[in-house]
Amino acid sequence: MLESLKGKVAIVTGARKPQGIGRAIAAVLADAGLNVLAHGGRDSARTRETGQMTNVDMVFGDISNPGFADSLVKQAVNRFGRLDVMVNNAAAFHFGPSVDMTPRDWDTVMAVNLRGTFLCCQAAVREMRQSGGGSIINISSLAAHVTCPDLAAYSASNGGINALTRALALEWAPQIRVNAISPGQMATADNVESLKSGTPEQQRQFSQRVPMGKLGDVKQIGYAVAYLASDESSYITGQILTVDGGLSISQRGLLP
Repeated sequence: MLESLKGKVAIVTGARKPQGIGRAIAAVLADAGLNVLAHGGRDSARTRETGQMTNVDMVFGDISNPGFADSLVKQAVNRFGRLDVMVNNAAAFHFGPSVDMTPRDWDTVMAVNLRGTFLCCQAAVREMRQSGGGSIINISSLAAHVTCPDLAAYSASNGGINALTRALALEWAPQIRVNAISPGQMATADNVESLKSGTPEQQRQFSQRVPMGKLGDVKQIGYAVAYLASDESSYITGQILTVDGGLSISQRGLLP
């Protein structure tokens, strides 16, 4: 499968965190032979580690800014000559009772998760159309369709990403494919720490909730992205691929 990816060019947003999904996606794509322009919201020593991987360059900026989304695509083309794959992974998160949420909290989540995803899709498709086609992969969340309290803005924004994915897939076919991936409870640094700090009973309850009985390896999302970016998935568009160890069918909900 990965043979068809060699030499292609990808952008991956939200690749700042060392144990995050974005960095895992960038690593899998780079290992598959793609040139990757990875994005982080802000510069730091830990963030720059992403740019030290083979075949990966790192840039920083606010994807909710229309000018930056256009600049991001231009930087990829200037550095690598083209753009074949756009992965929209950057996300903002707000946890707390909806009754206490401020308009600013709501707007921040929507600006990054939904507007940022749209702007990057829009900037990418303009370039992809000129070069003959491409694959756009939006990273959504299981929270879009599995109810979890205190995540109203995050859930709504990811529901919007799923709807946006289908709308753009229909509008931009057949030249451009647009799909989304909906991760469940992955082994990011935050989730690993949260699970470790829980009581034995809480850990047991988590294992019961997830049919596979564990957190998912973040590289699993990278492999799913690689498939949707490859020629082997050329007849797939407008789909939401759930990667959650069966959590969405367990009827026991997300971690509290």
